Amino acid sequence: MRNISELDVSFNACLRFAALENITTDLQQSAIKILKVNYIHGSFEMSTVLKTSHILNLNKTSLVRFEAAGNRIQRIESGALQNFQVSLESADFNDNVFSIDIYMFDVLHMPITSLDVSQTFSSHNVLASYIEMCCQEHLDLSENMLDDINFKVSHMKKLMLFVLRNNRISTLSEYAMKKFDLLTNINANLTIDLSGYNLVCNCDTLSFVQWMATTPIHFYRRKKYKCQMSNNTIILLINPRDVYETLKKECMSYEGIIIGITSGILMFIFILCGGIVYRYRWKLRYLYYMVKVKWHDHEYQSDNTEVRLYVYDVIVSYADEDQTFVYNLLVHQLKKRMEFSCAFTSGTFTRK
Repeated sequence: MRNISELDVSFNACLRFAALENITTDLQQSAIKILKVNYIHGSFEMSTVLKTSHILNLNKTSLVRFEAAGNRIQRIESGALQNFQVSLESADFNDNVFSIDIYMFDVLHMPITSLDVSQTFSSHNVLASYIEMCCQEHLDLSENMLDDINFKVSHMKKLMLFVLRNNRISTLSEYAMKKFDLLTNINANLTIDLSGYNLVCNCDTLSFVQWMATTPIHFYRRKKYKCQMSNNTIILLINPRDVYETLKKECMSYEGIIIGITSGILMFIFILCGGIVYRYRWKLRYLYYMVKVKWHDHEYQSDNTEVRLYVYDVIVSYADEDQTFVYNLLVHQLKKRMEFSCAFTSGTFTRK
């Protein structure tokens, strides 16, 4: 088998994963470039551990691509991945069940530029922990039930293609958008795949739609992206800028205008009322004192009609030169003939 360049034993569950050690033993010193051992795990076997013995003999080959998808691999023995030579360019470990362990540091030092860990059904913490260490050019996290990118990505300076297809991502957080924008400052050719799930285009995700319209990031097959509007209609995101302008009009807040108009109306009413009160201030004061006298003056409320309502019957205002006339003639007539009580404006009022 020295001249063999590609071997595919995928979907042979009868082999079981333990047979991988025998396969790689027979491939040592061969010209193997591509090795595919996908879905050879026994149907009713427990979770798998990728051991050093499984791939030890590959360190004597110039393997370029290694595929081990669908084998229920839960963890990898520490140091096992170091048996891959620098010739390795890509690896496919999708549809496995990885857990957090020390092997993740070995993955970091793998010489690959493309890694597929889609459909791993691993916890969010496992994926986040790996991604925050990896630095591949092509990273596939499709079908992992992710609902957002809230882990560190700005360190992946070599990243060219980030596949997030068929996850639960309906929008991206401000954190994720900022981190991706930082990547574009380093790598202007970054491509992201968000296909396979309806994005949400409403007032709550307005910033996300604006970001898609303005970011220099390339979106793989963007014209086929589906976006759910606020009225539950589904549209194709062919032109994000047009969608953003439409949403911007729908989501425009009239709160400031309403508050301004209401404040203006209230101010006008207050000024109008103030003007009316000022215009009729003396009449209002007269009415006030009349009501006050009526309801608070005990003499007025008496049943005796003979009870006097006022202290004086007449107020006499005169000039000093008329003093003789007032006291000698006018007051005499008022008091004697009409029995009036008089008050005078000269100094304080004095009853006469």
